Amino acid sequence: MNKTSWLKRLGLACAAFTLMSCASAPKTEAPGFRLRAFTEERLPNGLLFLVIPDPSLPRVSLQMMVKTGGIYEPKERAGVSALTFGALDQGTKRRKALQVADAFAQIGAEFGAQSGGDMSFVSASGIAPNRSELLKLFYEVISEPAFEASEIERRKSQQLAAIHKALDQPQSYADQVYEEALFESHPYASPKLGTMASVKSLRRADVVKWYQDWVRPENSVVALVGQVDDAFVREVKNTLGQWRDQGAAGQEPTRPGVGTQPLMRLVTKKDLKQTQIRIGQLGIQRTDEDFMKMRMAALILGGAFASRLNQHIRDDLGLTYSIYSMSDARLDRGAFEITTFTRNEKAADTIRETMKMLRDFSGKGVTQRELDAAKALMIGQFPAALETPDRLAYNLLVLRRYGIGDDYLRDFHKNVNAITLDELNAAIRRHVKPDQMRIVVYGDEAIIGESLKTVGEFQIQPAK
Repeated sequence: MNKTSWLKRLGLACAAFTLMSCASAPKTEAPGFRLRAFTEERLPNGLLFLVIPDPSLPRVSLQMMVKTGGIYEPKERAGVSALTFGALDQGTKRRKALQVADAFAQIGAEFGAQSGGDMSFVSASGIAPNRSELLKLFYEVISEPAFEASEIERRKSQQLAAIHKALDQPQSYADQVYEEALFESHPYASPKLGTMASVKSLRRADVVKWYQDWVRPENSVVALVGQVDDAFVREVKNTLGQWRDQGAAGQEPTRPGVGTQPLMRLVTKKDLKQTQIRIGQLGIQRTDEDFMKMRMAALILGGAFASRLNQHIRDDLGLTYSIYSMSDARLDRGAFEITTFTRNEKAADTIRETMKMLRDFSGKGVTQRELDAAKALMIGQFPAALETPDRLAYNLLVLRRYGIGDDYLRDFHKNVNAITLDELNAAIRRHVKPDQMRIVVYGDEAIIGESLKTVGEFQIQPAK
C-alpha cells in the first residue's frame, strides 16, 4: 500500500491510548472537546470492548483492531499479515468462501479486513434489524477461519497482481524504493503487500501460524457502534467472550536500528516521462512528546495549499504540480519526508531548491504568522476526524495501539493552541536534520544523470 493509502492520509488526527481496564461505566470528560459517550471494558478472555451508542440511524458496525502488521514480519515472509487478513473471510469451518459472502449479502451487510504496518483492521456493518445475524457472522469469521489451501493460493495470486501493478506505477514504486533506502533492514522497508519473492514463498502453514500468533482476543480491541440496547450489548459480550486463543502468543521480534547517515540514490528506468523525488529522514515515534509539534511543522513546510514548499517550488518556480511534506510517526521511528515529481529536465533544480528550503526551515524555523495559520487549520480540520461514531471508533482503536491517552482527542484544541513559537522552532531544530536527508530519485539516468551530478554523487540502481 502506498503513501496515499487511507491509513496514512487520514490526517492522523488520531493516536493511541493505553487502556485502563474498567467496568462498563460511561467515560466522563474533563472540560475540552466533548467526545460522544462510550463505554469500555476488558472481557475475561482479554478482549477490550468499546460501545459507542448512536440511535440516529438504524445501523450497527463492529470494528476490530488487531495489534499486528508488517512491523512483525521477517523480510522473507513480508506480506504474510496482508495475506492472512485478506483470506480471513474466504471460508470458515462451517462455510465455503462463497457461502460467507452470500451470508453477508443476504442481510445487507458489508465485511472488510486490511493489514497495515503497525496494526490491522477487521470490520462488519449492516442494518440494525439484522444485528444479531451480523454479530454471528463476524464472530464466525474472526474465530473460525478455514484458510483452505485453494483460497490461500487464490488470494496470493490477487496479492501478487497488486504488487505487480504497484511496480508499474511510478509514484507507488518510488514510495517503495524510498522506504527501502530509508529503513534499511527494518520491517518498515518492506511493502505492506510484501514482495513478489516473499509472497510467492508463503504457504498455508505461514498464514495459519500468523493468525494463531497474533489474531487473539487479548491482542485485539473491538468497538461496537450504532443502534444498540443493553440486551444486544450483552449478546455481543457473550458471543465475543467465547473467543479463545488457538496457540501460543507470538513473540515481538527484536527490530534492527536504522542509520542516520545521508544518502543519494538514483533508481533508473528507461523512458520515464517524469522524475519522482523523495527527500526525507528518520522521524519520530508516535509516543514522542513532539508529535503534535512535528505534525504542525510538516503542515507549515508542505502539508497545506499555502505551505512554503507549495508556494515556492510549485507556484513561484513552476517546478512541479504537487509537493507535500508529512511527519509519519509510527510504533517505531517513522519518516519526516517530502514527496514530489517534476519534468525530467528540472529534477536537479527541484532537489536543489527543496534542500535550500529545508536548510532554511531547520535553521531559521517558522514565523508567528505561519504558526497561527497552522493552528487555525489544524483546529478547523479536527472535527471531521470525529464527525461520525464510526470515525470516533477508528480513532479510539488507533489510540489504543500506541499507548497514548485519549485526552489527545479531548484536549486537542487546547494542546494545539498551547504550542508557542519557541517550542515549535526548538522541535524543528531537534528533528529536522538536512545533513541526514536521504534523497531517492526514480527517473531515466540517460536523461537526468548528468544534471544530477550538479547536486551530488548518486548511487545508481536499476529498477526491479
